[in-house]
Amino acid sequence: MIDNNYPLGAENDPNAPYNRVQDATEIMICGDMTVAFRTSIWTYDAIALYEKDDDGLYIKDIETANVDFKKEFLDQHMTPLQLIQYLKKEMEEKMKKDPASKSKCQSIIEECEVWEDEDLYSLEIDRID
Repeated sequence: MIDNNYPLGAENDPNAPYNRVQDATEIMICGDMTVAFRTSIWTYDAIALYEKDDDGLYIKDIETANVDFKKEFLDQHMTPLQLIQYLKKEMEEKMKKDPASKSKCQSIIEECEVWEDEDLYSLEIDRID
């Protein structure tokens, strides 16, 4: 009785197209990724506008027209690419100190190397309330 829908004698034939084992093919790809973040920055360029109430002073608003958000962010925080470069250096150091971790560290290092320079000109930063 035939219950596999193969032609007679073809089920175990290594030359049959459905029995061929094909090696994986490497294909180079590229892409763009957008990463969002939410954090705070400190600046001397903002002007706090105060209004007095019965309890004393409180901030009513912050004037940010003179704040360069991009510069302040880049001065105070790491970009994703900087974090990836830091991770790569940490893995290189770990691999030197702990030879048993070489395989895992090498794999992470290779993953770090696929990332290219960020387009910091497209970095947009806005104030959130």
